[in-house]
Amino acid sequence: MNPMSTLVLQLLLYAATWLVLAGSFKLNRQAGLWWAAAFSLLAVGAFIDDSGHRDNLIVFGTLVNLGIVGGFYCLMRGMAFMARHQLTRLDTLVPLALLVLLLGIRIVAPEAFAMRLLVFGLAASLPLARSGWLLKRLLSDTGYPTLFVPLGLIPILGFIALLAARPIGAMLDPEGISGYMLDSASTFKTLFIYYTFIILALFNLAMAVVVIGGLINHLQKLSQTDHLTRLPNRRSVLAAVTREHDLYRRSGHAYSVLVIDVDFFKRVNDSHGHAIGDEVLIGVAQTMKACARATDVVARFGGEEFLVFLPNTDEDQAYAMAERMRLAVMTGNHASVTPPLGVTISVGISTVAAHDAVIDEAIARADRALYQAKHCGRNQVVRPSALTDSIWSESIDNAL
Repeated sequence: MNPMSTLVLQLLLYAATWLVLAGSFKLNRQAGLWWAAAFSLLAVGAFIDDSGHRDNLIVFGTLVNLGIVGGFYCLMRGMAFMARHQLTRLDTLVPLALLVLLLGIRIVAPEAFAMRLLVFGLAASLPLARSGWLLKRLLSDTGYPTLFVPLGLIPILGFIALLAARPIGAMLDPEGISGYMLDSASTFKTLFIYYTFIILALFNLAMAVVVIGGLINHLQKLSQTDHLTRLPNRRSVLAAVTREHDLYRRSGHAYSVLVIDVDFFKRVNDSHGHAIGDEVLIGVAQTMKACARATDVVARFGGEEFLVFLPNTDEDQAYAMAERMRLAVMTGNHASVTPPLGVTISVGISTVAAHDAVIDEAIARADRALYQAKHCGRNQVVRPSALTDSIWSESIDNAL
């Protein structure tokens, strides 16, 4: 088996791999299909180039060029889907225009070999370079930016350098480069094919890193997200508060937490069913999130209880935010029932104190304030400073 045949098999193997992944791996399926198409077209171009049917060089050369440039274009499209990036019309029109120009040169000036190689090199290099730019973004987004140089930049620049070397060689030695192109046993062509093996292997490895890294990030996000409300879950918000508490101990930047409970939620489930109860939780979650600032974290803490983390926020600011959320929930319609359920929330506030060694102490104060809000009639916001001794003692007794 000659080197070109081995390259064709390698390309078909890559195409089959991405096709299988696209069919069984729902994450970024379009990217997998585009990549399967890319390596299929490259395999077709390489197969035609290796077939030896050169009776009609215009048809033969055009099919090879379409396979290679089309393959790089599909590679770029897959990268764009993976990166959720919108390509411009120029990304499509420029390679297409260069292919049309290349066909025109073959027909009008078939002896202009160096010019054909130059135009072909441009047509192939543009989508390849665009793919490299998108690959850099993807590797950065998945947490592996340092891998771009060995797995992306070097292979792409190396391949572009090979494409550039061809027209330069044709200009320096027209007969020699023509002989190389038409002689499958050429040493230079064999080296070109082997280098292509390495480039494709590295590039596919980079794409695999992107896919696996994206999957890991997706699974991590799922593990930190409440499946019903799509808010951060208890684990996620506690990690955020822990980081902020460490920052507070170093810099003194205060933060506050709100512990929130949906009033009489058990009655909603008992009277209207769990489906309506879920609607209420989702509606309350969306309402509070709409009230929060970009830096705040609204999380489901468990059951009908929510925790809101407010960085760089003192007690007065936290109280204002809590009141804003309470009023928004009270005036909103959070379920598809008539008449509206009249959902309300009770809120306990706590601002970090200098003596708080761990975050649990701040959350415990907010929990006691929430208990007093519920004890005093619900649908209200209570500060830690408003806690009475009787409520304090009662909450401790109930906890015990």
